[in-house]
Amino acid sequence: MAGAWIFVIFLIASIANQWFTLDAISFEFERQQQRLVTDFAEVKEDFNAAFEQLKDRAFWHRIVFVAVGGVGLAGAIFATLVAGKLISTDAMTCF
Repeated sequence: MAGAWIFVIFLIASIANQWFTLDAISFEFERQQQRLVTDFAEVKEDFNAAFEQLKDRAFWHRIVFVAVGGVGLAGAIFATLVAGKLISTDAMTCF
């Protein structure tokens, strides 16, 4: 059980790390798009589709992060519940 929960903790930590990285990348998308609008207004239409695709991709990555974290957490909870039902040894006997 400890291994399952350690895995989930590391999984959630890595998802949080990727989430923060995606925040930084998304901020840079916005900054570059604003720069394009202000500095290069005549060609902004050529790049709007690309920026929208990048924003959509970032959104779907967030959805996947939540799904993967949810599945990992649900798996650890399920494993804990099943182990609690199947293991009949009193915990104090381990000491």
